[in-house]
Amino acid sequence: MALVWGKGGGVTGKVTEYVLMPNGQLSERDAFTRELKDVKTLGQAETLQFFRQMTSLPASFHRPGNMYQYIKLEKEGAVQKEAVWGENRFTPPAEIEALYRQLQSLVL
Repeated sequence: MALVWGKGGGVTGKVTEYVLMPNGQLSERDAFTRELKDVKTLGQAETLQFFRQMTSLPASFHRPGNMYQYIKLEKEGAVQKEAVWGENRFTPPAEIEALYRQLQSLVL
């Protein structure tokens, strides 16, 4: 299982993606090669909290725009839950935006 988040789109279509594993290993994933580059390791309690937050979020939705953000839960390469947003006239649930900001703060 993995918690995956990132952002992408625009003129270049560049995607920046991060992967958090249940053991706390946080990596950046190359969008083209899919190779992982270690960023840091989180503590067990913090990691568990992020996974709990993701599993408790509302149902999946897919509302990308030219520029988009996403969070997804993957298990054995298959997407279990996914939230994608960026469409101008769509506002994602506050708890999804909050989780995304928390996750992004780990890599900024």
